[in-house]
Amino acid sequence: MSVREFLVCGAPRLFVAAALVSTVGCAVFSGPDFRENFGESAAAARDAQVLDPAAGRRMDPVAELDGETAVNVVNSYRESFLPGEDSEPATIISID
Repeated sequence: MSVREFLVCGAPRLFVAAALVSTVGCAVFSGPDFRENFGESAAAARDAQVLDPAAGRRMDPVAELDGETAVNVVNSYRESFLPGEDSEPATIISID
């Protein structure tokens, strides 16, 4: 086979064969299956932040805080977000 015959007949066939082999090689992925444990880290982080998982199932009242104090705490929390006359933007960096 001459160089000319190879360029006309053999090179395109070789290119197609190489493209097929590389495509099949990339399609067969034998790496780890991430779907197996997808979301476990988020669930673990959520569970680590829960102080008492059974708190919603118990109906006994909270003994440490009476109703009037709880209402005052909630109201002062809500009022802390309202704009007031004495509220000014926080200064992060003060250059004098």
